[in-house]
Amino acid sequence: MFCSQFEDKSWARQNPNLDVWYLLTSATADNTDHLLTHLLHLYPNLNLATLDLDKIFHATPVNELFNSRRWTRNDTWPVNVLSNMLRVSVLWHWGGIYSDTDVISIKPFTIPVNAVGLAAKGLIANAFLSFTKSDPFLWALMKDMNTHFIPTQWGSTGPHAVTRVIKTECKNDTKLDNTKDGKPQTCNNITIYPSQFFSPVYYSNFKKLISDGGGKNFEKDFKNTFLIHFFNKMSKDEVVKAGSGSIYDVAARKSCPVTYQMATLRAKHF
Repeated sequence: MFCSQFEDKSWARQNPNLDVWYLLTSATADNTDHLLTHLLHLYPNLNLATLDLDKIFHATPVNELFNSRRWTRNDTWPVNVLSNMLRVSVLWHWGGIYSDTDVISIKPFTIPVNAVGLAAKGLIANAFLSFTKSDPFLWALMKDMNTHFIPTQWGSTGPHAVTRVIKTECKNDTKLDNTKDGKPQTCNNITIYPSQFFSPVYYSNFKKLISDGGGKNFEKDFKNTFLIHFFNKMSKDEVVKAGSGSIYDVAARKSCPVTYQMATLRAKHF
């Protein structure tokens, strides 16, 4: 599976009135097959940019953590930690909607800003974040990351950090378990959405996403879903058969037809 080939293109296709930015930490992007050039021409709202990390983190609460390089030493997930710091810092500077590169956008985005989504009962995901520029929540989140970074703990700067700050901001009045009735709840100026909206399948069940025929009731099963998270960390070595009717196969074919066609041009799997 190579979800990153689909994610930004699905956003650009589903949301033609939004500027979609694919942000890189490297100075170049692979365009060997000319797919990138084709997609940039096809979707005028799709943009690429390389981030200047020193400038992004300057004068933010995570600047200390970034410059200490503690996240590069004795840490199991240095790339994840850097990504966690970056997404919040970028939103702090410019505002907007962030999503991981291993998600596919399956419908036009109509959710108001200042929103997060549950990953599971009691846990807020950080694969999707939507905030206005300089929102106080983002500042509090960066402070939490700097204070509670634990090298050996997955998610100490990710979902666990977001969850901690949400609970603090809401003074523990908000119950993070509203996945049954499908209704969002609001805390201060932040709306918390059930997992069905942005992460309908929990990471431990990721094989459900690539099972043959799993997408036969796609429209019904994901009628309230905007994004599907495919957990590339778990699924990167899996093989998805083109035309298998899996959830991933259906989502990619519907939301990213150009990339899907190129991905399956020379092989029956991707």
